[in-house]
Amino acid sequence: MKKIVASLLLFCCLIPPGMLAQNKIKQYEYWLDNNLATKQTVSVTPTACLTLDAVPIAGLSPGIHVLNLRFLDSNDRYSAVVTQRVEAFSATPRINSCEYWFDESYAGKTVVSLTPSAIIHLTTMDLAPLSNGFHRFNIRFSDAAANWSVVQTSRIYKSAGNSVLVNLPKVYRYWIDDNVAGAVSKSITNPAAQTFLNESIDLTSLPKGNNHILHLQLQDALGLWSSVQSMRLFNTGGGGPSVNQIWGYRFWVDNDFASNVYVPFSTEFNALDVLNLSAYTGNDRRLNLQFKDAQGLWSSVLTDTLNVVYSGLNELSDGGFRISPNPNDGAFTVYSSKTLDNVVLSILNSLGETVYQEEADQFDTKNIRLQNAGPGIYFLRITDKKTGKLLISRKIIVT
Repeated sequence: MKKIVASLLLFCCLIPPGMLAQNKIKQYEYWLDNNLATKQTVSVTPTACLTLDAVPIAGLSPGIHVLNLRFLDSNDRYSAVVTQRVEAFSATPRINSCEYWFDESYAGKTVVSLTPSAIIHLTTMDLAPLSNGFHRFNIRFSDAAANWSVVQTSRIYKSAGNSVLVNLPKVYRYWIDDNVAGAVSKSITNPAAQTFLNESIDLTSLPKGNNHILHLQLQDALGLWSSVQSMRLFNTGGGGPSVNQIWGYRFWVDNDFASNVYVPFSTEFNALDVLNLSAYTGNDRRLNLQFKDAQGLWSSVLTDTLNVVYSGLNELSDGGFRISPNPNDGAFTVYSSKTLDNVVLSILNSLGETVYQEEADQFDTKNIRLQNAGPGIYFLRITDKKTGKLLISRKIIVT
C-alpha cells in the first residue's frame, strides 16, 4: 500500500505559540467507506511525524473502497480526515485470461485461458484469417477479480510464411484516369532497389489535353502492392511542331458561347486584333477569351468585365473604316477613308472557314455580297498582300 505520512503541520493553527515542539501524534483511527461505527483506533508512541507502512483492511469484499484516516495529538485534538481510494483483492492479483483481435474485428476475438501468473508470455497467435500485409493487433488481460486491463494495440506484418533477404519490385501496373479495370501489368526484367521504367503508352483513344491522370503501382517479391503514385498527363494527340505556337483565338460575351467568334492567324500570334463588340451593349458584361495552339488544343478561358458603348446598328466606324449596313442580309459595303495598297480582303465564318476572298492593288470602297451565307457572325480581315500582316479586323452580323 502507498505510504501515508501525517505531520503536526496539518493542525499547527490549533497549537498555542511556544508549544509546537511539545505537541506530538499519539493515536490514529481509521474506517472504511462511510461506516464510522466500525472505526479502528491505534495508539502509537508519541511522535512529531508518523509514517504508516500499512493499514489492515482484511475482510473487505473485492473492489474499490474509501479509506478514511485521522490523527490525534497530545492536546487531544484531531486532524482533518484524510481520504484515499483503495482496492481490495480476494488474492494476489494475477492474470488468468486474455483476449485478442485484429484490426476492428472485435466480434472475431480469440479468448485464451491462462495459468494464473503475474507475468504472461504469449508465443503463438492464429494469423490464418488475415490477408498479407500490415494489420493492427489488439489485446487485453483479465485478472482473478474479473477486472480487464486497458487495450494494448500494436502493428504487425503478415508475410504468409515467406521471406526475402532483399525485397525488390517485381511487377508494375498503370492505368489512366479512373479506368482501373483496364490496368496494364508488366514484369520488371532486372529488379533493383531503384527501378527506372521506360514505357511507351498508347494515348490514341484519349481526348487531347492535359486533363488526364496517370496512376502507377509496384508489386514486391512478397506479392504486396505499393501505394498508388499519380501524376498529370498531357495528350498532344501525336506529332505536332517542335515549337508550339498560337494560331487563333475565339471570344464570346457573358454565357453566349454558341455565338463565339473564332479568329485564325495567318502567321504565328503577334498581337491581339481589336475585338468588335458592336453586337453588345451595357455595363458589367463578361468578355471570355480563349487561344488555340498549332496542335488544336485550347487554352484555359480568360475572363474580364467590360462596359460596351455602341452608337448605332446600321454603321460601324473606327479610324475612317466602316461597314454599312451592319447587321445586314449578306450584302454590305466596306469603306476606308485612306487608300490601302496591295491588300487581301477575307471573310471567315465562326468556324474559321473562308467564305469570301479577293485581292486588290488599291482599296478604299468595296461592295460585297456573300453567296449562300446563312445568318450568323462573320469576320472581315484585311491583310497586307506581301507580308501577311493583319491591317484591319471587323465583325459582321448577318441576319
